[in-house]
Amino acid sequence: LTQKQNLSGAIEALKDLEEKKTAYQQNKKTLQEQEQALTKKKSELPKALEAKQNADQERGRLKKLRDQQSNTIDKWAKNIRTHLHMGDECPVCKQKLAVALPAEEVMDQLFQQAEEAFQNSEQLYRTAESDYNQLYAICQAEEKMLRKNKEKFKKIGTEVIVSDEEIIGICNDKWKTYSFLKENGVDVRPFT
Repeated sequence: LTQKQNLSGAIEALKDLEEKKTAYQQNKKTLQEQEQALTKKKSELPKALEAKQNADQERGRLKKLRDQQSNTIDKWAKNIRTHLHMGDECPVCKQKLAVALPAEEVMDQLFQQAEEAFQNSEQLYRTAESDYNQLYAICQAEEKMLRKNKEKFKKIGTEVIVSDEEIIGICNDKWKTYSFLKENGVDVRPFT
């Protein structure tokens, strides 16, 4: 009876180990998938940064153009408004004015509201940009800490999946990346 109990206990222990092995393999697979997803996201960062910079440059160019056109239109409209009265024909739409045009103070107030809305949106953009930059810096610092302590984690049974410092150095430097690719037979355009 004791051998039977021992054998039964051993079988249960084997089943338990098999379940733990399966769970471990599933966790390992999940971590690998997460690592691949993170790698993909990180590879998208340069394009996202370039797009953000291009959008900011284009926004600046268009704002300047808008401001120039707005000033010209404002001057013209102000001049026209001072000469138009009820019953006159509008030089733009050729309709007779059935009501008096708003006073300049009202027009200025409307513009001020639009300007405040624009300034608020500008502040929201700056805040979002700052938040992104801070988050990126935190991620970089945390990854660096994990990389430096990789061996300590390994001693307690935790595998940290991060690139080596040398690889990060190559990836963060255009000249090093170019040289690395050339040295490894990748056909790349000349670096300028």
